[in-house]
Amino acid sequence: MSAPLVVNTADGTCWTLRATTRDGGALYAPEGVCECPRFVMATLPELAEHGIVGSADALPAPVGPLMPPFPPAPESFEEKLRQDVARLQGLFAEAVADRHRAERERDEIRERVAEPYGCAHCGDAERHHGKQYLSGMGLHGWVRPSDVQVKERMLARRAVCADVRGLRAYGARMQRVNAGLRARVAALEAQRQADHATWQHDLRTARGERDALTARIGELEAERHSTNEALDDAVQALRAGETERSADKLTRLLAPTPTLHEDEPSEACAPRTERSYWVDIADALNAAESVGLSVGIDLDGTLTDRTGWSVIWDRAATQWVVAGYEDEAADAGETGGAR
Repeated sequence: MSAPLVVNTADGTCWTLRATTRDGGALYAPEGVCECPRFVMATLPELAEHGIVGSADALPAPVGPLMPPFPPAPESFEEKLRQDVARLQGLFAEAVADRHRAERERDEIRERVAEPYGCAHCGDAERHHGKQYLSGMGLHGWVRPSDVQVKERMLARRAVCADVRGLRAYGARMQRVNAGLRARVAALEAQRQADHATWQHDLRTARGERDALTARIGELEAERHSTNEALDDAVQALRAGETERSADKLTRLLAPTPTLHEDEPSEACAPRTERSYWVDIADALNAAESVGLSVGIDLDGTLTDRTGWSVIWDRAATQWVVAGYEDEAADAGETGGAR
């Protein structure tokens, strides 16, 4: 029966098959140790002493790295700071775990290479060796190692001591890194709190300005409404006054000369020429047109807007008068129409 490729012991260590002895025995080393001397590797019976809780005859198929999920874009600077703090805390936790794992591996390797004069077959010290069983050899007692084995073991222990010093230096460096990470986390947290306070102040200021602008807009709208009403009243009054004045002026201009001068004071201006009368008539018509009155001439010669009013010649009164447009037909029979 072939030896398993992977063995899990009760202390939680995963051992992988690395080499075999000359008699075909399997040699195991911790999974996390990349390079391990043959004489410090463990055999399957030695692992059984620690308690085997699981084994596998085949290594699991490697799975390609999964694409990490893309984190959503931070909605604000505060969210970005919070993500940075979480990332730095994760790095800090990974550094602490690496330190503990390195210390555990250091202790295991130191334990395996502590006896250069251990048994030539299994490496155990003579003082507690007794009779031990070794796969492929069977039950054996302590056998003095050769000088070559002693030398190899001493060189291996020296190398392990160098590794231990390296691990200690690495641990000191990780402590400095952890201190820097803690300081960075504290600085980011302080900056986040300061930015949050600034954001709250800016938000309150913006809300106050918004309320003030809303109130000002309401005041301006009310003022515009009252101004529009006043302007509309003024325009209506102006149009009414212009219409009345234009109609009165047109009536007076179209009347015969004696009537035209009836209302004028005795100290009237110098007599006007015939063309000046027509200029006044044209001015009156233009004034009526400027206020929206469309003046035309009917077939009988009356001036009318064809909707409400007309200017006709009253023979009885021997003057031009204003009459309703609908009453013009009735008045035409009495007055005889336009002259």
